Formats: sequence, structure tokens, C-alpha cells
Amino acid sequence: MRSYRRTGPPEWQRRLVVLLTGLFGATLLLFAVWAILLWIDWERAEDCEARGGRYNADTAECEGARWE
Repeated sequence: MRSYRRTGPPEWQRRLVVLLTGLFGATLLLFAVWAILLWIDWERAEDCEARGGRYNADTAECEGARWE
């Protein structure tokens, strides 16, 4: 009866997995930063409107709000 020696994946496959994992991680990190920036902008607009103002998205300023 023959016995076969198990070997691991070739080096190029291991490098490919590391590369793809790194790209996925970087993409996920960029998406998280983008989502946080959008959330901050949304909160700023909501706060402005809650104070009776109008949020100008072009200048990122609150116009006509009462800041008490």
C-alpha cells in the first residue's frame, strides 16, 4: 500500500491569499471611513434642521439656525 505525504499549498497560492486578504481589508477600511464621514455630515445637517435652520451642502454651513 502506498502512503502519500501531504504537502501544503504552493508559495504563490499563499502569497495570493495574503494579497487578496490585504486588498479586502484595505477596501473595508476605506468603506468604513467613508461611511463615518457621511454619518458626521448627516448628523450636522440634522442638528441644523432641528434648530430651525437650513443646511447648505455646497458650503457645509448651517444658515438661519438659532444656536442657543
